[in-house]
Amino acid sequence: MSRNRARARRSELPAPPAFRLKPLAIAVMAVHSPLAVVAQEPTDQDETARTIEEVIVTATKREANMQDVAQSITAFTTDDLERLRARDMKEYIDALPSVALVNSVPGRNSVVFRGVSTGSSEYRTDSMTAVYLDEQPLTTNSQQVDPWLVDIARVEALPGPQGTLFGSSSQSGTLRVITNKPDPSGFGAQLDASAYSTSGGEPSYDLSGHVNIPVADRFAVRLAAFISQEGGYVDNVLGRDLADTQDNADVVEEDFNEYEVSGGRVAASWELGDRWSVIAGLIAQNSSATGAWETDPSLGDFKIVKFFDEYRDDD
Repeated sequence: MSRNRARARRSELPAPPAFRLKPLAIAVMAVHSPLAVVAQEPTDQDETARTIEEVIVTATKREANMQDVAQSITAFTTDDLERLRARDMKEYIDALPSVALVNSVPGRNSVVFRGVSTGSSEYRTDSMTAVYLDEQPLTTNSQQVDPWLVDIARVEALPGPQGTLFGSSSQSGTLRVITNKPDPSGFGAQLDASAYSTSGGEPSYDLSGHVNIPVADRFAVRLAAFISQEGGYVDNVLGRDLADTQDNADVVEEDFNEYEVSGGRVAASWELGDRWSVIAGLIAQNSSATGAWETDPSLGDFKIVKFFDEYRDDD
C-alpha cells in the first residue's frame, strides 16, 4: 500500500557492517583521514572493517572532531539518505533518536524533539522546533514545511535547547537540511526516476535530478529540480449527514487523496580565496494535497464520507 511504502523500504535495507558508526546528530562537514581503532592485531581483511573515520561537525558553528564535541550528535549523510530512500520528513525522522513526527496529512508536519510540543494541529502557537535549509530558517507556527530531499549533503538533528544559535523557536531542537553546494572542480549530473503502483489505488511516480556546471576556475552553478505525484487510495463514498437532510453526491470520488510536490533550486558559488566564498541561490517548492487520509472502518477498508472538497497548498 502507498502508506506503508517507507516502512517496507526500510525493512529491505541491508544490515550495517560491523563497527560502523551509527548516524548520530549534527552537521557533518567533511570526512578526513581515517583513524584505526584496533583491539588486537588485525588481519588485512579485519583492518578495513575496524576503521573508524574522523568526522568533522559544526555543532557550534565551528569545525570540530565529532569525538571532541560534548554534545549529542545525529547526522544522516548523502549515503544514509540514499539507503533510507528518503524524500521527505516522514521517511527519515523515524530513524532519528528522540525525534517524532505528527503527520496526518502530507505537508502538515509537526516535528517533536524529546516529546516537547505545544500541540499537533495548532496554528496560533510558536513552534518548539526550528527547521533550516542551509542557513535559512523555514520555521513556521507549529506546522513545519518539508524541504524535498534532492541533491542533499546531509540532514542534521540537534537536540535542544538551541536558542543561542538557532533562535527562539528551537527550545526542543533544530532540524537542518544541508544542500550540496556548487563545485568548480568538475562537471557532474544525476537523474533519478521511479514509479510504483498501489493495490486498490492509483499509480505514483517520482522524477528528480541535478547538474553541477563549472563556469570558471573558481565559479560554478548548480541546479536541482524535482516532481513527485502520490496516487490516492481512499474513497469518498456516498453518505448522508447526521440530520439526514443532504448527501455528498457532488463530491463522491474514488482514490481522492492525492499529493503532488514540485520545485527546484539554483545556486551560484564564487570562491574568493581558500577561506572565503560567495553563494547566491533561489529556491522554490510547491506542494498540493487533496482529499483526506483518515478512514472510517465501519464503511469498509479505506473509505470515508466527506461533504466538502478538502485541499492544502503550500508554496
